[in-house]
Amino acid sequence: MRALVCREWGPVEALRIENMAKPAPGPHEMVLAVKASAVNFADSLMVQGKYQTRPEFPFAPGLEAAGTVLRLGESVTRFRVGDRVMAMLDHSGFAEQVLAQEDQTFPLPDGMDFV
Repeated sequence: MRALVCREWGPVEALRIENMAKPAPGPHEMVLAVKASAVNFADSLMVQGKYQTRPEFPFAPGLEAAGTVLRLGESVTRFRVGDRVMAMLDHSGFAEQVLAQEDQTFPLPDGMDFV
């Protein structure tokens, strides 16, 4: 799976598109096929190591994404594979697939596109 990857703290310009392993959901997580991601000032802080959380390397930034549910963790009850959703993330929204916590994921309203 392709992702915009951060391998060390630095400027946004240092990020590169690379292949990463596809995520596997934990009990309360879902894997989303990302259709759109928001770009936030917080993402630029995160890749510089200046944000309140500092993911382990390598990671993809991206704190928000919208897409469709691909896989469900065993305890997920509010969503089904194929559902259109939007999610707040710890990171990794700038990837083709992302893990999303069930309690931080919301149905995308009918008539609203992913962007």
